[in-house]
This record gives sequence, structure tokens and C-alpha cells, in this order.
Amino acid sequence: MKNINFFRLAIVTATLYLCFSVITYAKTAQQNIADSVLRLHIVANSNSEKDQSLKLIVRDSILEKAGLLFDSSSSLSDSEKIARENLNYIEEIAKETLKKQGCFAPVRAEIKDEAFPVKFYGDIILPSGKYRAVKITIGEGAGENWWCVMYPPMCNIENLTMESGKDKLKDALKSDEYRMISSSSFPCQIRFKIVDLVNSLL
Repeated sequence: MKNINFFRLAIVTATLYLCFSVITYAKTAQQNIADSVLRLHIVANSNSEKDQSLKLIVRDSILEKAGLLFDSSSSLSDSEKIARENLNYIEEIAKETLKKQGCFAPVRAEIKDEAFPVKFYGDIILPSGKYRAVKITIGEGAGENWWCVMYPPMCNIENLTMESGKDKLKDALKSDEYRMISSSSFPCQIRFKIVDLVNSLL
């Protein structure tokens, strides 16, 4: 009986250790990923069809005119510095774009840490967690939002390629971390789901 109880205790201990190791590894990987990217977050004035359409028009304009600012960037710190230096410019892009559409709603551009859900960019998966972001709020900011990765460039819209963004992200991460997020396989998703569950309980 003692041998059976000892065997059960060993299994439980090993299982708990394995779970702890997976959670710790996934949380560390998530933090390293968050420390390597700058998100773009645009919040619409409302959920009306017009305001949601304006949100996407502003998105396209910002990516087209401000996206090139980050071509010389090689890190999150570089990208954040560029974004801060050009925050007024980015805000003006949004305002002028709206005016051309006959909309004179106020616009606020800021850089802040925000919580993002799991997001797929082609064959890249970014885990949920807090990321540094350039946030553009249109009007009341009461509508559905849109987000992508401004640096490295991974905004998957027409006429924009994600390949250079993937290369920069690959250079910024450890090889095992990049392998973790560059596959949409079940093990990859389950690691991050475990971290989501743990975070929700804390």
C-alpha cells in the first residue's frame, strides 16, 4: 500500500512540475514577444456602419503614411521612440483623413500598454497579454476596435507584405520562441490557453 501511495504522489508531483514548467515557459515567451512588438490599435467612434467604415479608412491612411517611419527600426524601444516623436503627425493623419470624409470628430493618439487577445497573422500566432501600442481613439471611442502589429510590420491588409515583419520578429526572438508562435498547431495554442486560464484566476 505504501508503494502505491508513493507512486501516486510521484505522479502528482511530476504532473504539477510539468504544468508549472509549461506555464512558466509560455509566460516568459509571451513577455519576450510583447517586448519585441509595437501594436496599432484603432477604436471607432461607434458601431454604426459609417463609423466602422471610417475606422478602416483611417487605418489604411495611417499604415500607408506612417508605416514607413518604422522601416529603420530594429527594436521595440526604437519603434516607441519613433512613435512618440511622430505622435502628433500620426494624429494629424487621422484627423485629415476623417475631414476628407466629411467627419470632424476629435481624434486622440497615445502610446500605452493594453491587453490584447490571441491573434493570428497568417501562420504567426501572437499570444494574449499586455503589449505596448499606438492607440488611436476616434470621437467617443465607443465602437469596435481594430488592431495589428505596426512593428515589425505585420498588418495583413491589401498591398502590404508581412514577410519583412516575420524576418524582423524572427531575429528578435529566440529560435524556440519563434517556432512556438510560427505554428498554429494544437500544442502551441494549448500552451497559451493554459497561461490565459492562469492569468484569469490571478
